[in-house]
Amino acid sequence: MKMGRTLATFRNILEHERTQWQPFRRGLRSNSRQAFDQLWISAFRFADAATNNPQATPFDNILLSMLVDLQKQISDLKERIELLEQETKTSSPVIYEIKERK
Repeated sequence: MKMGRTLATFRNILEHERTQWQPFRRGLRSNSRQAFDQLWISAFRFADAATNNPQATPFDNILLSMLVDLQKQISDLKERIELLEQETKTSSPVIYEIKERK
């Protein structure tokens, strides 16, 4: 009986890709490393969707996952800003005294 080859899961491919990018990560400053790590968390968050797109290269799926997550964050922030602006317009105005410096 001949057995088929076992294909790596997309999560395995993701982990392999992330490992390949570790030298790049080490070259980043600390605050940039945090942003870099967050991008990879985004890629893992969308691994199920990437699995449904086998015709794309793994790295294309990774980048698109990162971009989708960033776009979601931007949209959420825009919505929060709009809500805050509406709250500011409907609430009673706050008057600040400006004291001159001498």
